[in-house]
Amino acid sequence: IGGITSLSDTGSCSAMLRSWKVRWRTCDNQLSDISPDNRHVLGTPAYADGFGPTTLDLLTTADGSVVRSFTSARSGRSATYFDEVWEDAGHVLVVTYQADQWAVVRLGVDGSMEYAVAPRRGTIDVRAPFQLQTR
Repeated sequence: IGGITSLSDTGSCSAMLRSWKVRWRTCDNQLSDISPDNRHVLGTPAYADGFGPTTLDLLTTADGSVVRSFTSARSGRSATYFDEVWEDAGHVLVVTYQADQWAVVRLGVDGSMEYAVAPRRGTIDVRAPFQLQTR
């Protein structure tokens, strides 16, 4: 089990538990979805403000170390990540918004990035055109 343990105006802290015993803590990430094989957990920035996160970390559930950090910039504009969900034990699907376009990107535990759904023009003032199904 993982989740947020404290929340303030300046950030948050999270912890990973096993058998109700704290295995590790972090104040660098808010923990999100755990992979189907229980080896990795998604981490968004500890301080959530604005439109959405521009960085997504994959951490090990064993000790909280960062395996991969995904951040994207194209033409000086960062991608914003939404609705992240594990596709399988090795891949995460995320809805992204960047430069007036929405897309679904597949992120691999191995560091790979590819479009699962190609970018489509859209605006930020409406709901994302893509909704990911959770387990």
